[in-house]
Amino acid sequence: STIYAVLHLNDKKLLYRAALNLLEQQLPNNFIRVHRSFIINTNFIKDKKYLNNNTFMITMANADVIISSRKYKGIISERLN
Repeated sequence: STIYAVLHLNDKKLLYRAALNLLEQQLPNNFIRVHRSFIINTNFIKDKKYLNNNTFMITMANADVIISSRKYKGIISERLN
């Protein structure tokens, strides 16, 4: 099966043919995996709120809201504080 990632850019979305784990390995350090379905650019985080259940609510500059997975709590706490 073909795997696609949707890249959210400033003014458009692009469909990119790649698995997220492969894409994650190629991205610079300002990108962080926060969920099995989401990698975010930390330069565009507007707000981050801990939700008391090992997850975070992350609001991006474009107003998208992403709820992190509990699996990534450690790396989010380490990289975003």
